[in-house]
Amino acid sequence: MNTLNTNRLTNWIVNLSPTKTFWIFGLFFPFYTIWLRQVGLYTILKNKKDIRLFNFLSTFLLLSVFSLFSIGYGHQYLDKSILDWTIPIVPILIILTWFICNGIISKNMVDYENIDNEYFYGFRKTKRYLSRFFQLFYFPISIYWIQKYYILRQ
Repeated sequence: MNTLNTNRLTNWIVNLSPTKTFWIFGLFFPFYTIWLRQVGLYTILKNKKDIRLFNFLSTFLLLSVFSLFSIGYGHQYLDKSILDWTIPIVPILIILTWFICNGIISKNMVDYENIDNEYFYGFRKTKRYLSRFFQLFYFPISIYWIQKYYILRQ
């Protein structure tokens, strides 16, 4: 079992006001991946689940998004073309990783919110899982609402 040992960045992000979180992490997509990773690690640790898979996937997502933004702007600045084989593969890989990370986080958020209600299980949770899953995709808005209603309430 994991204990809740969070670093200073996670504590800062979780305790940040929703408005500041929106302005810092919501307007530039690579910064959103930092928020997603830290909130995911915080939620999984609070839920007392294993973080290894999420840690690996979120690190991959974070590094790939930041590096691709840098590479993309570098290619644009130097007026170079992108390799043809990377055009379909890279976005699919990033979106698939983002889907998996969102699924892990949404499941852990809903499970942690209902940790006291053991009867809340299975099919009854499916609607809440899907709702939270799609909330995480609307990243500028979801940062504000999740920070305001779900994280600060814990």
